[in-house]
Amino acid sequence: MDFYQAFRNAFLKEMENKLSDLEIQLLPLAAQTITFIMGLRFLTDYLNGSIYYKTKYPEHNLHRAANQFTLARRIALEFKNTPLL
Repeated sequence: MDFYQAFRNAFLKEMENKLSDLEIQLLPLAAQTITFIMGLRFLTDYLNGSIYYKTKYPEHNLHRAANQFTLARRIALEFKNTPLL
């Protein structure tokens, strides 16, 4: 996952001295978790009538949620054989 590696490298360039080894090891899980949370937020907003996130069409937040869930699933598959600890 080249995008993840680019993000990780840039993030660690600024934060490495501020993070514990455990926090660094858990970055793949954090990426998946925050992506899933955003999917839940978009889905919840869609179900509540899209009152929080600005939308351009009625199903915009539903599509955003689906995209976030797809990305979370891809992240999980990418790292499924990577031991976290």
